[in-house]
Amino acid sequence: VKVNYRKPEPKPIVERNYSYELVESTWTKKHLRFWSRYGTDLNTLELFNWKPIKEFSAYRKDNTPYTVKSGSKGLIFAIVRDGWCKIYIPEIKGVQKKGFVYLGHKPEAYVFGLEQLPPTGDDLYLLAGEKDVSNMRSHGKYAVCLTSEESNPKNYPSFMELLDSDRFKNYFISYDLDICGRRKMLNISCEIPKIRMK
Repeated sequence: VKVNYRKPEPKPIVERNYSYELVESTWTKKHLRFWSRYGTDLNTLELFNWKPIKEFSAYRKDNTPYTVKSGSKGLIFAIVRDGWCKIYIPEIKGVQKKGFVYLGHKPEAYVFGLEQLPPTGDDLYLLAGEKDVSNMRSHGKYAVCLTSEESNPKNYPSFMELLDSDRFKNYFISYDLDICGRRKMLNISCEIPKIRMK
């Protein structure tokens, strides 16, 4: 039996829509109360360009639009950068689940907290996320973070340059103490002995 086979037409490549809109809020007691649990004040939040957000609109990978609103009981924050931002939604029991999403065109190998470091210092920490970096700064300690705990520091030229510069006397890694965090800390400290676990 002869079967006629016709090669399927390739799907057209649709360029992803990275545009987004933020509707900022003013800092309220509710926003600041959330951060005060970690000892983080408004000056530190402004240093790292955190913003309280009423709602944001963006596009999914298939270019369908969506909007997320904070609501009267919810909280949404954003770290706003030039042409992109990171949305952070903290968990509030019975109100909202924890989540984050990047909007816009985030530069590859971006190191959060690098711009806020002093010219020299004693200790520098590599932490799991932006919230950790901001909270540690409120307690007088310097830190940076990569895109995720799974990231390899060697893929971040600006971070490796910082290590080679000896701007700081000591370099530590302190990720979350779950299985993933511990494994990654061990891997990084073995691969880059200059970064010690703490």
